[in-house]
Amino acid sequence: VLALHGYGGSNNDMMSNYGWVELADERGFVVAFPNGTRDQSNNRFWDVDYDFHQGIDVDDDGFLSSLAIYLQGLHGLDPQRTYVTGFSNGAEMCFQLACRESETFMAFAPIVGMMLDPLFNECDPAVNRSILSLNGTDDNVTLYEGDMNNSGGWGAYHSIPDMMALWAD
Repeated sequence: VLALHGYGGSNNDMMSNYGWVELADERGFVVAFPNGTRDQSNNRFWDVDYDFHQGIDVDDDGFLSSLAIYLQGLHGLDPQRTYVTGFSNGAEMCFQLACRESETFMAFAPIVGMMLDPLFNECDPAVNRSILSLNGTDDNVTLYEGDMNNSGGWGAYHSIPDMMALWAD
């Protein structure tokens, strides 16, 4: 399992705050906590094309897919049991990987994330995979009803129900 941090977070946040290490030890699986790149504000991020990251081009799709394949070879891990989860910006990276790298990852669990409008409209996974997605209706950052007017500054995105309908289809 790759566990991806949120915007401004780090791999240490994911490792220390969510019980992944203990769960992996208890259940006998491998979990990796990669770090995203630092942006112009020195915040770590995954490149999902937020409006304020225009002009930044980081190949996180390629990085995370290559990392998964590298770890499979290094540790003899089953490619058919390689998964990705993430929180917030990490969740948005999960959706992006589900659209673009579905041959590498077998399932996705984005937690509190959305899909920006361009990804929503262009998403065409090579292979359909399972997705578990969790969002709250009272979240004041990732708005359940979406933000097509981009009032939050992240970029335009559809409502969570519309996003789930896209994946259900």
